Amino acid sequence: MPNNEIPCFRCGICCRRYQVRLSLVEARRIAHELGMIWDDFASQYLDKRWPGTESMLLRQSHGGCLFLEQEEGSAIASCHIHAFRPSSCREWTPGVSRPECQQGLEKCWGLQVDDQGKLKGSRANRQRFQVFLKSLDRQGDSTL
Repeated sequence: MPNNEIPCFRCGICCRRYQVRLSLVEARRIAHELGMIWDDFASQYLDKRWPGTESMLLRQSHGGCLFLEQEEGSAIASCHIHAFRPSSCREWTPGVSRPECQQGLEKCWGLQVDDQGKLKGSRANRQRFQVFLKSLDRQGDSTL
């Protein structure tokens, strides 16, 4: 893979490993997009342990972001608020050198990354993965 780049293949590992930080403006926008009044959104989705007023953390549930949805019977995950996700999520760039992406490649596709950043694994697994990535391009959805 050139330049260590890889499109997001929707494993959800990053959404499980990190707690999302967002600004007050982003939090209010998400509440609006979900059709919720601010107080309800804040009580249901924001981590009360974070003392910030200008920035806040989304709560986690079941070991990950509240908005992460695992597709039933699949290793693929989806973000319920992808279209209006916070900047910290939009700015995340997947790459074969990222431990989270390496973990997702192993878990979801049985692939590893060698020292040169090339995918290693069975030919069948590599081909399956490439077909999946192409399907994301066709859908216009190469991110979570």
